[in-house]
Amino acid sequence: MRLLHAVAESREPRQHRPGLTLRLAGARRGHALVALGLVGAAIICRAYAEPVATGDEVVITAPSASGTVRTTPHSVTVITATDIARSTATSVPDLLSRGANLNLQSLFGNGKDATIDMRGMGATAGSNVLVLVDGERLNETDSSGADLSTIPMSQIERVEIIRGGGAVRYGSGAVGGVINIITRHPDPDGKLHLDLLGRVGSYQTTDLRANVSAGTGAFAGAVNASSFNTNGYRQNNAVSARDGSAELHWFPSKLGLSDVSLRAAHHEDTTGFPGPVGAQAFAAGADARRSSNAPFDTSSTTDDLYSFGTRVDIGSDGQLSVKLSYRDRDNPFIIGYTPLLSPAAQQSLITSQRKDARVHYDQQFEALGLPQTITAGVDLQRADYVRADNGTSNIGSSTRRTGDVDWQGYYTSTTLRAPHGLALNAGVRLDHFRSDVQDSLYTSVCQTTFQIPSGGTTPVPVLSNCVNGFQPPKNQGGSWNNRALDLGLTWEAAEYITGCASVSRNFRNPNLDELIVAANNLRPQTGRTLELGLRYSQRDDLE
Repeated sequence: MRLLHAVAESREPRQHRPGLTLRLAGARRGHALVALGLVGAAIICRAYAEPVATGDEVVITAPSASGTVRTTPHSVTVITATDIARSTATSVPDLLSRGANLNLQSLFGNGKDATIDMRGMGATAGSNVLVLVDGERLNETDSSGADLSTIPMSQIERVEIIRGGGAVRYGSGAVGGVINIITRHPDPDGKLHLDLLGRVGSYQTTDLRANVSAGTGAFAGAVNASSFNTNGYRQNNAVSARDGSAELHWFPSKLGLSDVSLRAAHHEDTTGFPGPVGAQAFAAGADARRSSNAPFDTSSTTDDLYSFGTRVDIGSDGQLSVKLSYRDRDNPFIIGYTPLLSPAAQQSLITSQRKDARVHYDQQFEALGLPQTITAGVDLQRADYVRADNGTSNIGSSTRRTGDVDWQGYYTSTTLRAPHGLALNAGVRLDHFRSDVQDSLYTSVCQTTFQIPSGGTTPVPVLSNCVNGFQPPKNQGGSWNNRALDLGLTWEAAEYITGCASVSRNFRNPNLDELIVAANNLRPQTGRTLELGLRYSQRDDLE
């Protein structure tokens, strides 16, 4: 895969510093000349850069010499809590779609089926743009991608959008880029915090959110709840969603533990699938456009997440963080409803369970009179998936797909700082992926005998001892080793000007749906990204 993408990002001033971010990503050296020309034009331009926090730039989790947007070698946009509070967005897809070069793909406009496309991934954006919540994958193991409706707006602290990079730290799927959503966490400040929000809109839309957090001594906790309802623009376009979560943090002063957390979250929704609008209906007026040719197609989702995390401060030996999570998702749906069958006979069901473990280590040391950083980590995932289509016992039409995934990733990276504002980011990831998929059809297998009917002379076939079941299974899958590389250079040429360049290699493993329908020679997707850019960001005291 080769990508060519040039972007000049701009944003109206909010309350901080003006600036300009310019990027060019390509796969040929000759494009660097184009980049240099654009950079020269950028120097004499005056626009506005990514949002920043009060007093200084936003601290980000992407590799960066200073831990801020200023010194990351990739194109990064940060949406802060202030931006979210001022935004009129009512959902996460709506919020993300307002970012530069982020394209919203939504069949019915209700947010449930929404996918964010980055750098031209098109129909495969659900598998090529990685969505994280506090560093945990939201993308599923099938082709459905990340369900953005499971993220309540009330819990978001900020959003980091990393274009092109992220494969070393996060692995498969970070081809177009990474969207890392960081949620709010309670503080042990001894105070009670209460946030309430209520909105109403057209098409009987209501949006209610509540957050309560408190802390005392070494403990802090929070409870979140939200409700979203809308009838939608079209018939059978309604969405009803409920979210709730609770978390508890312990901040011990002994044993080197700096944070121990437990969190449980529940999401449920129901939505309608109104179907496509034909050209004739579109031209016929608002009533025809708002009608549905699938008034009984529906879907519901129940999603439960449980996680445990801890951070250990080892003093001069660095910091270690561990996160374990378990996710359970059920998604019954009906597409192509017919009154000739009962709802149960035509209902499809997707169930999936996923276990994730992530260990991350950071170590800082001094060299050349400057702080240097090295990181390392391990990612483990085990996932089980079952999809039953067209009921469970319709001979010749009910299908059953099962799959499981085992995935291990090992990565290390370093940020080396040098005098005169130079910094080098380098990282490598080794990844092993194994999957096994079975696809079967509900059939009836009978024993055939030939008998001569009474009064006849010609034998006729007679079926007996029939056994119904899902058979025969079609086995598919594979086992692959992948690698990701990332090399970036930044130079703080002046107090408010930073130049950067990077090259990265990424990959994506086939999802389970692709393995079922593909030929036996299907292999992981790989890609390379080259970036050259200039970031201009004026400090507060120069405004």
